[in-house]
Parts: sequence; C-alpha cells; structure tokens
Amino acid sequence: DALPISLLGNDDFQDFVASLQDKLPDFSGGQKDKSKQNPSPSGQKPEGSLYVFVSFSMGEKALLNLALEAKRYPVIFVLKGFVKGTLGSGARGQGYKQTVQALEKIITQTGQGFIIDPELYTLFSIQAVPTFVLSKPFQLNTTERTQTPIHDRLMGHVSLQYALEQFAKEGDIKDMAQALLNKGARL
Repeated sequence: DALPISLLGNDDFQDFVASLQDKLPDFSGGQKDKSKQNPSPSGQKPEGSLYVFVSFSMGEKALLNLALEAKRYPVIFVLKGFVKGTLGSGARGQGYKQTVQALEKIITQTGQGFIIDPELYTLFSIQAVPTFVLSKPFQLNTTERTQTPIHDRLMGHVSLQYALEQFAKEGDIKDMAQALLNKGARL
C-alpha cells in the first residue's frame, strides 16, 4: 500500500517487476516463504522488523554492500521515493522506470528487495540515511499508523551487524536484536 494505486495498475511497471523477479536468484534453498503463504489476519507482523532507510544519494556501492550483508538478516530496505523524486518527472511515468533501472543490479546480485514508503520515513522521523531501525510489531495498514512503535535507531554508515550489536547492548528491545544476531550467525 506504499505505492500509488495508479502505479500498481500500470502495465509497464508490472512488466518491469516481472522481469526483475525472473532474474532473481533463489536464495531460499528451495523452501517457500511461509510468512507469505499465511499472512497474519490482523495485518500485524508476527515479529519486529529491521528497517534500513536508504537513498540513491548513498551511491550504488554503499547500497550494494548493505544488500549483500542483508542476506544474513531479515531486513526491509526503505526508500522515501522514486529516482528524480516523483512519478511525473520527465516523460510520463519515467520515475519508476529510472528507479527500477537504478536498483536492478543490486536486486539481481543480492536478491534483496526495496520498498518505497515515505510514510515510514515520517513515522520514524528519518532525517538522514542510512538509518537502521529495529521496531516492535505494528499495523501494516497505513490508516492504523498513528503512533510510532517502540524501536531502536542508529544513524550512520555502519554494518548491519554493528547496528544490531549496539541495539543488543543498549536498546529498548535487546532480546529482539540478539535474536536477529543469533539468526545471522547461523547463516
């Protein structure tokens, strides 16, 4: 629900998404993602989430390095918007095409996806990138996002592991951070 409805119904956009999905390597080891098969009926995530708020201004190499490290942890990369800021920049609908092209190399090399959700930037008051946020579960429905959930935050060009280590030492949700560190150590 972070994308405008007109974009979701756009055939060109859907073709771009389908072509990227066909190129993605299979990192699942042949196992299906059970969380997608049985979504929570309440719309609430079953556990907390590790968000990394990023921007194209960070550069391709920094985004690629974070995405490579993200293979060890369940990470959600969040962009505030499309390349050039809006869908309407340049020729009609070029913003999403430029965005897909900018992310294609990272997605095909790592299998790491990105979401575009400016409301998450607002919810967590993100002012700089990269910002790492480990959050307790909250409603996914944007109309329910009225209060910032309990979370830990770290800004700066650091590794995912370092951010989680800091959250595990000093954060409000230390147990969640330690569980993610443990999960990453097994991979």
